[in-house]
Amino acid sequence: MNKLYLFLLCALFTTSLSAQRNYLITNVNDKPQVDGILDEAFWDSIPATDSFTTSLPAYGRVPQNATIVKMAYTTNGIYVAVTCFTPKTRKDGSKRDELGTGDYFSVGLDTWDDDQNAFVFTVTAAGQRIDQRLSSTTGGQGFDTPWNVKTNKYTNKWTAEVYIPFIALRFPVNAEQNWGLQFTRFDRTTGELSTWNPQNPLIKDIVLQYGKLEGLGIVRQKIRLGASLFTDVQNEEGFVERERYLYADSTLEQASIDGRLGINSATTLDFSIYPDSIYYDKYNTLTANSLDDIYVPNFKDLVPRPFIGEESGIWDKSSIFEHRLVLVPEMAARKIVINPGAIVYPSKLGELMNRVQFTTRTKNNIGVIVSNAIYEKNIYKIRDASFNTLRKEKSTHANVNQIAVEKCFRNNSWVQVSNIFHHVTKGFNSNKTAISTQLRNKTNQFELRSDLKIQTQARRAVAEGMLSLSKINGALVYGVGYQSPKKTHLGPLMPLGALLYPRNPHLLSAFVEKRNYSPKQKYWQNKSKSIALNSSWNSKMPVYNPLEIKSIFSGIDKKFRQLSLMVFISPLGINNSFDLGDVVINNKLKCPVGTSASITTDYRKRIVLSSNISSTLYPGTRRTGHTIDIMTSIVATRKLILECSGGADYQNNAPAPITFLPSQRHLDISNQLRYQGRFNVRILPKRSYNINLFCSSEITDFHNRSLFKITENSTLEPQDYSFTFPHKKSKFITFGGEYNWYFTRMSYFTVGIYAGEGFSNFASLSSNNEKIGDTGRHKYYIAMLCNLNRT
Repeated sequence: MNKLYLFLLCALFTTSLSAQRNYLITNVNDKPQVDGILDEAFWDSIPATDSFTTSLPAYGRVPQNATIVKMAYTTNGIYVAVTCFTPKTRKDGSKRDELGTGDYFSVGLDTWDDDQNAFVFTVTAAGQRIDQRLSSTTGGQGFDTPWNVKTNKYTNKWTAEVYIPFIALRFPVNAEQNWGLQFTRFDRTTGELSTWNPQNPLIKDIVLQYGKLEGLGIVRQKIRLGASLFTDVQNEEGFVERERYLYADSTLEQASIDGRLGINSATTLDFSIYPDSIYYDKYNTLTANSLDDIYVPNFKDLVPRPFIGEESGIWDKSSIFEHRLVLVPEMAARKIVINPGAIVYPSKLGELMNRVQFTTRTKNNIGVIVSNAIYEKNIYKIRDASFNTLRKEKSTHANVNQIAVEKCFRNNSWVQVSNIFHHVTKGFNSNKTAISTQLRNKTNQFELRSDLKIQTQARRAVAEGMLSLSKINGALVYGVGYQSPKKTHLGPLMPLGALLYPRNPHLLSAFVEKRNYSPKQKYWQNKSKSIALNSSWNSKMPVYNPLEIKSIFSGIDKKFRQLSLMVFISPLGINNSFDLGDVVINNKLKCPVGTSASITTDYRKRIVLSSNISSTLYPGTRRTGHTIDIMTSIVATRKLILECSGGADYQNNAPAPITFLPSQRHLDISNQLRYQGRFNVRILPKRSYNINLFCSSEITDFHNRSLFKITENSTLEPQDYSFTFPHKKSKFITFGGEYNWYFTRMSYFTVGIYAGEGFSNFASLSSNNEKIGDTGRHKYYIAMLCNLNRT
């Protein structure tokens, strides 16, 4: 009897993997012509596989439409021929690296056979290409590698012929190759996602459920060489009352050279030279009294460049790295606080001179990435609260060095150590180290994750950590997690304001979810129910959120309508905080209760409507919040897609700071009503080029306003509202467009324009009134990338 109980318990808490299928690939001397027509004698002798299983929306069924796949390889690469039977092919257009709204087929290759890292090559029925790099921590990162595909449409089917050269892959330098393999097909007409090796949606990992590719002999990869030239011109300006923003008007011309040297099939050296690239967000200012640990200047890429996905799984696992081509510094060059209210911002653009990146993965599946970037001099201005310049700070050449080393294990576990060192100027450096782990048991049912980050800057140190334990696979999943607050040692950057509270409390969470992808009820194809508990606290401040309970239901019914319902309650109340830059106002709110619901119509159709409505109440107060959003997508033809969305948000008794910084010690509490609308037109005449046009508007209305002054002891003092406009309104309208042209498989040209104008009220306490001012922002850009990679 005890054994029976043990068996039933195991059956309840585990979900076993299906037996792996095998495909024997054929080695051939001749190569087919990649034209999408599969009537050549070449394919007659190649064995086919046609046994697929549905994964979504319901699992474990025979697909309504059959799929036949054949594979072969030569000394240079892999060839795949696929036939997708369907009475109605959805051959909708899409952009490069976007699945769009049509049918598609993909090939997944786990070249290290570690059930974690894979290359996925996807083609739509319209012939568009999507390539991705999968890892155990990311759903897919594009990497724009050279490969070729052609498609053809027939009365009752569509076909594709795919060529994946070995130079597009990374794999061990071994005499015998053991790879994982998966074929995936999405049929828009039936709404089914099916796979060759069964892929159970109750199991978290996709690559873990790959089949086996057999018969792949000795594969030798030639030296990989790649080069590209990127150039663009852009102009951006903004104004208030026809007076331009500080440092918001810029014209940038940049040219860059990217290069790649593949030393062998597992090792790559990349370099980039950008004479005039920028790496900061020109609309971010930094208040010296802020307790933000890290100020991250953002690099604004216009369009994605090639090579960025090389071993992207390592970048994604680290919590301190950006896997963009340019890796930004983690901190700005801040000096000692001058006085309360001082603002630090860059007045001269930091220019990236070059970047070098080395990536490799050993036979034992140890991955390594080393990167170095050198930036030009930067000039930072320090202003007081009235925007008067106090002094300037100049930095020398900044140097950013990054390294990550990881070890992948068989049972989908890994350990990684990463570090980033940023030399800003003499005597001013920043260093950040992270130790991250993902540990699984042998059956891949339970997962232990941890992350520890330590950062030092000058005499300042910051540390934080995360730990979670979860059951991740099966119909019933659950887990607990803990996120520590940032432990900060404040050196010369100690804020002078005494009213600040730590912003990040301790966070404790727990969840339970029950999922079913083959329910017996006649109304549902899949559904899930979950409940989550969250708690937060901080010893240096009142309780932030002692307990939050959230319940969620979601599912897809027989008519392919997607429904989601959510209810949450904080029975012990929350300690709400409102950040005004140099002071944080805390307010105890009793027992917030909220609910939301969303529904999406049949995604197989050419007209899809999505709507969401949510509401939050705070008993015992006048404060409430309500939101509604509606979006419609219309595939008018396979070359024309229209998207229209709108929404409204109403916040009752909501606080907001007075607009201008000198008056930030005044709080404006009012009812806020905001309307938003957007219309987008996508024209996709061919897979090689597309046009995107858009316009949008936003109107915000503030009424029933009350004004409060924040005193020195952090209390609120009511003030008479003697302003000219007790009723406040703002409006902003934007429009623009973009044209993209891929004149080769790896080269493109982009031109775009963005324009926006409107008006808003802003406060001027010195004159004791409010003014209406025009606001605007205009931007245009031209970019081109020529890539010399060849298949």
